[in-house]
Amino acid sequence: MLSRALGLVVLLGVGGAAAWAFSPGFRAQMAAMWDSQAGWTEAARRSDPAGFVAHAEAKLQQDLATMEQTRRELAAEVGRLSKTAREQSALAEQARTLAEQFRAEYQRAKDEGTFPIEVRGAAYTEPQEPKAGASASDVDASVEVTGASFPPQSPFQSQSQTDGKGKPRAAKGKKPDRTKPIFQQS
Repeated sequence: MLSRALGLVVLLGVGGAAAWAFSPGFRAQMAAMWDSQAGWTEAARRSDPAGFVAHAEAKLQQDLATMEQTRRELAAEVGRLSKTAREQSALAEQARTLAEQFRAEYQRAKDEGTFPIEVRGAAYTEPQEPKAGASASDVDASVEVTGASFPPQSPFQSQSQTDGKGKPRAAKGKKPDRTKPIFQQS
């Protein structure tokens, strides 16, 4: 008998805790019921107005502290998201620049018939190139691009590798001696 009563109490406790955790409506109703019975009722406010004012002030201070903490956390999150957006924009710009450089080299080599071409230190033959004007769906999806690495950018180097007129700049310094295409390097 005692074990059944204890089991029922435990079951009610677990059920109540689950309802409290997962049901905002239940939580609001229980808080309202508690406040109406044990909180500052109208009669309690009239009998002790100074106590109620002190209680309300303490509650407002607590709410203000919570709001300020939330505001700081939101500002930090906005900063983190802004940084991520800037990094993604920079990577997208670098990808556009590389694609434009590759496209220009490919068109020049196609027009002049001077394959293989070398782009960013990697050599490409004409069969390795996708068809001119091919869409992303036309490119073989089984080709995996691996081992792509870019040299670290010096603080004096601009993000865009163009000469200001939209034309790609010539690379400075000696290029590494690579014969394999970038997607076959490991």
